[in-house]
Amino acid sequence: SMYTRNSIAAACVDRYASKTWQQTPKIIDGIPDDDAEDETAWGQQIRTMFRRKKFWKAFKKADTWRLAQGWSLILVKVRDSKKLSEPLDAIKESAIVGMKVILRSAVNSITWKEDEPEIFQVATEPQSNDINTAGKERQFKDIHASRIIIVGDISDGHSLLEAGYNDLLAIEKVVQSHAEGYVKNVSRQLHLGFDKETKIRELADVFGVDESEVAAEFQTMFKRLNQSVD
Repeated sequence: SMYTRNSIAAACVDRYASKTWQQTPKIIDGIPDDDAEDETAWGQQIRTMFRRKKFWKAFKKADTWRLAQGWSLILVKVRDSKKLSEPLDAIKESAIVGMKVILRSAVNSITWKEDEPEIFQVATEPQSNDINTAGKERQFKDIHASRIIIVGDISDGHSLLEAGYNDLLAIEKVVQSHAEGYVKNVSRQLHLGFDKETKIRELADVFGVDESEVAAEFQTMFKRLNQSVD
């Protein structure tokens, strides 16, 4: 994606996410109008659990990829006797193993039920193309929605920064064209000179030609160099 290969795109997303998550969120037990400031026993329990399970760390990563790809997922890894494709029952904190962020590009398909996602078909490897690093086709697994936390608007799916990404293509072309022009300009400023102490005979022996053909050999060498730059 543009986020992974363009430095300007990565800087925009990372800066935005870093500002958003510069402080750990505080959970308030109550409604916003209460203006509650004191942490309740329930809030303290949740805060402790989130820290132990590294929930906010996973949420920050998922939110970063939400900015880049429109939405992302967090898989709540649970130690239970069911398959990932089966609904998750009520569990205790001790059953939670950890959190895993799933990129939108790793989701192959979504099965819906009554306008709500039910099953996510997710690649077992993080690559976003159809062939993994071993040269084999991607493998997928089904995950029930009850095991998933959706970060972003899955019904829309557009990144808020998508319009800016399009302009980055133009910037990338300008930067590349300037770099190419600079290299070509520099490469064509090559200059070769001989002083009175230069032994033309030795140069001729290196090229395996007569002394009168040394200049032509250098001309051919520089021509090939320019062709390689082009």
